[in-house]
Amino acid sequence: MKFYLTILFSFTLCAQLLFAQDIPVNGNKNELPNLNKGSLQIETDVELYPNPVIDFLNIQLKNSQLKNVEFEMYNIIGNKLSFELEAMGSNNYKVNVKDLHSGYYLIIVKDPISRYNKAFKFRKQ
Repeated sequence: MKFYLTILFSFTLCAQLLFAQDIPVNGNKNELPNLNKGSLQIETDVELYPNPVIDFLNIQLKNSQLKNVEFEMYNIIGNKLSFELEAMGSNNYKVNVKDLHSGYYLIIVKDPISRYNKAFKFRKQ
């Protein structure tokens, strides 16, 4: 029995020595780095204006790290709509909504490369 306990203790000690990692953060070896969900996400501020909109919806991407931006538009019940998108310079876009009926719509801003995908609601007068 002592033999088995000695082997178990030795194995446990060797495993701890082999697989233990000291990750110094700010000089403290016992503190692990703080990874939260926000540190793994891409920070992009999206501004839609004017809201409510009459003719053209402006989309401005601030602090954007997105490389391949795509847009999709849906009505409030989930039907995908086709729309005209015009690039107005770096990270600024203009959407023609003249022909849409009054009501609420969703515009999806996404980037398949960075897996950014966010929906924004606007109202057409």
